[in-house]
Amino acid sequence: MFRFDKEQLVVDIAGVKMGGQPGEYPTVLAGTIFYGGHKIISDEKAGDFDKDAAEGLIKTMEEMSDVTGNPCVVQTFGATAEAMVKYLEFVGDVCDKPFLIDSTAAAAKIAGVEYVQEVGLAERAVYNSLSMAAEPGEIEAVANSDIDASILLGFNPMTPGVAGKLEIWETGGSVIDEGILEMAERCGITKPWMDVAVTPLGQGAGPAVRTSYAVKAKWGYPVGSGIHNVPS
Repeated sequence: MFRFDKEQLVVDIAGVKMGGQPGEYPTVLAGTIFYGGHKIISDEKAGDFDKDAAEGLIKTMEEMSDVTGNPCVVQTFGATAEAMVKYLEFVGDVCDKPFLIDSTAAAAKIAGVEYVQEVGLAERAVYNSLSMAAEPGEIEAVANSDIDASILLGFNPMTPGVAGKLEIWETGGSVIDEGILEMAERCGITKPWMDVAVTPLGQGAGPAVRTSYAVKAKWGYPVGSGIHNVPS
């Protein structure tokens, strides 16, 4: 079987292991809940939703994880700070899996970080994400928390392709003043999930897949992608 010469990092979040040599551990899959337009939500801003339906979806994911052997993570999306806190409280209660703190709004993600810190769920949380677009308030919130896992998004709008993705992680390139890896280190992230940034309606999966091999060969870090973006 193909192996990397570089020693490979394996991270463990609430019993879910990710990384290592090819075939060492099964691929971890993240199922998204509470996304924009999700039919179980009645009010996206307030975070009102059908709790029975939401729990059913999470339990189905857990059952499929047991059947397939692929560990699962709950990608928890919240449009607002109020919604994010409600969703994380629910996910924290109904399952014991790792979960992502995910939003397009910095305020919602910051609220999520503060909530998991307050209630003692930081060890199950994965921040999504540290990137070229991360706001100072986000970085400060993560740095002041006990969260030690984060997705590090390798999106570089100025330099496409494999080289640009590696550059944004390593130096920030011509986009930001520091590399995202340095940013993560300042935040106390010791469990990086490298996201190769599959772009919709762009270069597609080719550079992203090649970047996956480059990341493993260069740093030995766990790597993944939102490969569903290819046809979007």
